[in-house]
Amino acid sequence: MSKIPKIQVTRNYRLFERSINNRLVTPEEHALLRESLQEYGFLPYLPIICIRDEGTGKRFVKDGQNRLVLAEELGLPVFFVDCDPSHDFDVAKLARTGKAWKVRDFAAMHAANGIPAYVDGLKFAEENNLPVGLAFAMLGGCTNYSLISPAFIAGEFKIKDRAWANLVAATYLALVRINSKVKGVRFLLSVSSVCRVPEFSRGRLLAGAERQRDKLVPYATGDAYLSLLECLYNYGQSKANKFPLKIEAQRIAAERGHRGAGE
Repeated sequence: MSKIPKIQVTRNYRLFERSINNRLVTPEEHALLRESLQEYGFLPYLPIICIRDEGTGKRFVKDGQNRLVLAEELGLPVFFVDCDPSHDFDVAKLARTGKAWKVRDFAAMHAANGIPAYVDGLKFAEENNLPVGLAFAMLGGCTNYSLISPAFIAGEFKIKDRAWANLVAATYLALVRINSKVKGVRFLLSVSSVCRVPEFSRGRLLAGAERQRDKLVPYATGDAYLSLLECLYNYGQSKANKFPLKIEAQRIAAERGHRGAGE
């Protein structure tokens, strides 16, 4: 029978280290937790859970790191238990039974642990003001986060198509600057589709959009947005130079979908 861990208490906050397999500390997001600690103190029957390094004596916090940080800010004693290393657990799975981990939580954890693809992905999302999941999907070569989520969560995400992701982001943001009302995921996905067409020219599309600003307006469907993009793309072009951008984008999307690319 396993030995029940003893609850211990300390004010030596330097005794603890963040576990590399936990999400980042965000005490600013835990106003209610702060109020609770201020009112009730650090409750001994809700201790933080640690793994103790026998060599250094350091304790790596598996669960309760935000309580630890707030307790230090408030000068409270910290109650903790040392988890048997042989009974280690996946804190991400445990946390999913409470407050669900978000895509950004996983990305921030892996970035903090020094995995370059996650550092780059967060930077790409921030610089282009994109949803984190969609930003990583684009860098992974698709627009469907579910296709990359298993590897993403496991810390195994790889950037596969930075050039296409950069083209999509640059084109989308340039169009949104012309009319911010088209900003949204549906329009972004339509732009990503036309950017897959080998003959696509970003300069030609933006030139048409600048000259037809009144036509760059929101629509309810991706199909309507593709029609709009083709209209802008072919504005002012001779009949011989008009290009079936919508049909080509849909054809390539269908081919990629049949190959499991999710587009």
